[in-house]
Amino acid sequence: MKSVHTTIAAAVALMSTSVQVATAFTSPMPHARVSSAQCMATLDVDITKPAITKEQRIEFVKNLMESSTGYYSPMDESLLAEDFIFRGPVIGPLNTKDYKEVLGLFKVYEAFEDDLSANAFGFHVDPKDPRRVWFKVRASGTLHGEARTGLVSKVIAFGLDRQGENANKQYQGNTETWSIIVDDDMKMKHMSAGYVVDRFETGTTSKGKGLSFGVFQTAGLDAPFTAGPALQ
Repeated sequence: MKSVHTTIAAAVALMSTSVQVATAFTSPMPHARVSSAQCMATLDVDITKPAITKEQRIEFVKNLMESSTGYYSPMDESLLAEDFIFRGPVIGPLNTKDYKEVLGLFKVYEAFEDDLSANAFGFHVDPKDPRRVWFKVRASGTLHGEARTGLVSKVIAFGLDRQGENANKQYQGNTETWSIIVDDDMKMKHMSAGYVVDRFETGTTSKGKGLSFGVFQTAGLDAPFTAGPALQ
């Protein structure tokens, strides 16, 4: 009988232990509750900020090119990200400070009548980088030949004056490829510009050169095509 009682007692103890173990695994733990906000915080994602659509990024770039570049029109500095970088085939990289200084010195738009336009077209979002908007530029405008505050207007005035009455004042640039990266704060983080698509494109006055180099070429000034020490 003693052995029977011992066996029963051991069985009861084993069952009790099993129940305790099962309860420990199935009962909710006090520290197991984590909010969705806490989960997102660990992933460094701001769930309070709405996602920016590709249409919004394209619209941002279109508006910038029409009125705020600092090249075709006065610059809107509020649209530049603090870590902005500009790169061109000759000039660059330029950070935010350098970009403001260079465009503030050049003031390309001052060399033209009010008809200067980027004539941008073909806007689309990069399939591998949803923040990056690609497009083409085929700029045109009329040079007035007056020396104003910007360096480019003074250089152009010199070039046109040297050509005399037969000076060509109608600028038609080659088609260029541009891109702009728009960050999640709707600021311009990166710009690549001035990459000529076809140097032999007919009907142009820039002779295969992009940006201000094409403008200088139109005024009869053979600007360097490759980067020199002063431009690197």
